[in-house]
Amino acid sequence: MTVEANVGDRMCNNKLHWFQSYYCNNCGNTSELDGVGNIPPDIETAIMEQEGRCGLFLNNSDDRQKAEFLLKKRQSDNLEKYKLFIEKKTDEILYGTKNEILLTEKYLKSKGGIDCLIKYY
Repeated sequence: MTVEANVGDRMCNNKLHWFQSYYCNNCGNTSELDGVGNIPPDIETAIMEQEGRCGLFLNNSDDRQKAEFLLKKRQSDNLEKYKLFIEKKTDEILYGTKNEILLTEKYLKSKGGIDCLIKYY
């Protein structure tokens, strides 16, 4: 029996939507798991393996304090994702899928006028 698995994420209405689907070549059955918000770690890893990993950095280090404040008050995300940045242990604000990065970049730009740099690994 062969089972195919697919994963992905997308942005819609300023929210992150993710999915994991399975298809059985033997019986033709499909199954899907999906959600909105933080991507489960195993699905996030699989998406990054397919599409690559991205990192988000400040273009101007003078914006760091404002960025930390905005990330702490961001309600739609898990603060754990920004912990190392907020604790000043890294200059990388966040790493993850392209859509996770784009959504955070959009948030920082719209709420604080903060310009960021995206690195693709």
